[in-house]
Amino acid sequence: MILNKKLLVAASLSAMCGSAFAGTLSVTPSTATALQAGGATSPTPHSVVYTQAASGETTNNLQARLVYDATRLTGTVATGTDACQINTQGTVVILSVNNTSGLLPSGTLCTIAFSSVAGATLGSTALDIQADPALAEGCIDNAANPVACTFVDAAVEIITAPPNVTLSYAPAAGSTITFPSGTALTTQNASITVTGGGTVGSGTVTNCGITGAGAGSFGAAPANITVAAGATGTLPLSCTLPNSGGAATATLTCTETDSDSTGGVSRSWPLSCPQGTPVPGPGFGASPAPNTPATAISCSGQAGTTVQRQITITNNGNAGAGSALDFTCTGSGIITGLTGATATGLAVGASQTVTATCTVPADGVTSTGTVSCTSNAPGAPFVFNYTSTGSTFPPPVPRPAVVPASSTWSQIALIALLAGLGLAFVGFRRGQ
Repeated sequence: MILNKKLLVAASLSAMCGSAFAGTLSVTPSTATALQAGGATSPTPHSVVYTQAASGETTNNLQARLVYDATRLTGTVATGTDACQINTQGTVVILSVNNTSGLLPSGTLCTIAFSSVAGATLGSTALDIQADPALAEGCIDNAANPVACTFVDAAVEIITAPPNVTLSYAPAAGSTITFPSGTALTTQNASITVTGGGTVGSGTVTNCGITGAGAGSFGAAPANITVAAGATGTLPLSCTLPNSGGAATATLTCTETDSDSTGGVSRSWPLSCPQGTPVPGPGFGASPAPNTPATAISCSGQAGTTVQRQITITNNGNAGAGSALDFTCTGSGIITGLTGATATGLAVGASQTVTATCTVPADGVTSTGTVSCTSNAPGAPFVFNYTSTGSTFPPPVPRPAVVPASSTWSQIALIALLAGLGLAFVGFRRGQ
């Protein structure tokens, strides 16, 4: 029945708004558990998330309700009290706060901490997103016209035993994932299998990110997944085989939540994307290396002055048709000037120096900046990170005053000295 209501809402909105599109309002995690004796859900909290449509997005704001069974669950708004309110247990009123004429951005509107009511009926209970067009609920554009929303619900399982699910991985966390070899510039795939051990509850793998010098060679980080006890899930990965410069390396880091890591723990895997069988094409080699925020280039110096730092960019590709390197670099933050920032047709093996001018901030202040280079080489954009801390140097020590040798008193002293030496010499000769 809930699904039918949502289809009717979507159909009504579509009929009114024509070709307008809205994104998805969802509750995550999609499944959770809570003890019949009472207590917080696992995992907790639940997030109310808006995700823009892939194309044609027109949503400016939205209003909806998250309905749950108050005889089995109680809810508390943990974050985002401006967007979500619980005036009466059983209903979370959701009202986005977008005070601009632009699109409602993707992101978390609020988080809700649910707990089971002691003695609640066992089994699944829904967290159901509802919107009634008659109450002006749903998604609207900046002209207050309704647009079709997609809703994704969640559920909480009331259980008698505590969750005992534990997640394991193949390859194991910490193991290097090496992608298959092949022709350069082709895409290769790999994956991590996540297995839910135990019999009760579910675990999640969330907030995955790929960082490191070669991160640009890898595809998007895996999306969040929920894995129930006794089930499996997959974290898909991809990379584009480099055409030059050796293997591209990076690190995948995700947050795991299960029965023995309820607060979330970090799991990571080194990634290695081997250089493919070379084909003619440009390569972007740089010293210092790009995409390494942890080792930002230092521009520290005298407060209010400028400091220059250089990047040497080399075409380390493979010679042949179409192998010339093009790049354009732009600065931001403390980077207030660039020279040599553009190259067109840089031959394989040739280099060009990019000089970045940093403006040093005030004494004791640390500021940052970037140089970002677009290019026809795989892996672009290439980003160089800069940091600068201003300092005030002490004033120079004044030189002591020196009496000029040409003063009157110095001349009298010199004459007296010479006269004395002359008399001493005459006396010495007479005594011979």
